[in-house]
Amino acid sequence: MNILITGGTGTIGRPLVETLLREGHNVYVLTRKHPSHKEEENLYFVHWNPETGLMDYSLLDKIDVLIHLAGATIMRRWTNKYKRELYASRVYTMNWLYAIWRNFNPPKQVISISGLGYYDEHGDQWITEETPPGNPETNFLAWLSMGWENAAFQWKKRNVPVTILRTGIVLSETGGAFPLMFMMARFRLLSIIGNPEAYYSWIHISDLVSIFTQVIDGKLPNDTYIATSPNPVTQEKFIQTIYKLARRKPLIKKLPLSMVEPIAGEVVRYLTFSLRTCPKRLLDSGFHFQFSHVEKAMSSLVRKL
Repeated sequence: MNILITGGTGTIGRPLVETLLREGHNVYVLTRKHPSHKEEENLYFVHWNPETGLMDYSLLDKIDVLIHLAGATIMRRWTNKYKRELYASRVYTMNWLYAIWRNFNPPKQVISISGLGYYDEHGDQWITEETPPGNPETNFLAWLSMGWENAAFQWKKRNVPVTILRTGIVLSETGGAFPLMFMMARFRLLSIIGNPEAYYSWIHISDLVSIFTQVIDGKLPNDTYIATSPNPVTQEKFIQTIYKLARRKPLIKKLPLSMVEPIAGEVVRYLTFSLRTCPKRLLDSGFHFQFSHVEKAMSSLVRKL
């Protein structure tokens, strides 16, 4: 198949591209910058200018699958300006693709990631795909996630099947939060922030890539999925596991949220939400997780760091 990916050089994009190439697909990575990577067999970098909208439109007619991974990182202090960038990088990019594609044959399916920020905090209650969304008036990430998903759902107007993957913490050795958290643990600087009993929902990058490939191959139906392990853990368990693998003990075990938020900003409050998710639709569809327990998942990554 011919697959066009936004965000193809990110934490999820890189291993996904490698897997798709191994499976024999032609992969086109949409990039705003002239890539430093070299093209290889079946891998092509497509430059586009977000200000002018210029790109090679001729390839759109032959694309079978559009995968939307692009989005500015939430792991930094949020100013009002940066909140607009978070929204634009996710929503406007998909809106732009939908608009320019109207004069070309649509892809056969669209897959977009989203986030667990779609939900409000639920303490120790289980969250499934049927759980109502958060309040967009009080929960910025809920507002962001709803806009993100609605941008993808536009494709249904052209009878294109759409799949949404709501991800939590993606455990990867090449990016995301885990390498930084592990390094902080090695220096004994990683601490629990706020409520130690808040639930962290996570997924190993290999399982997430497998979900993508099974949707593309038709082994999983097009739907909205919670894409996390079936075994979320408390923040305390998550941090303890990292320290166990780092063979260290923390200098400061716990920091109050009131101390960290003035330094790191509003984002910290959302990152300490308790979100205990169950990937019900994946389990009901027969998906098998290679890494369903957090210590096994983290151990597989530590060997590569």
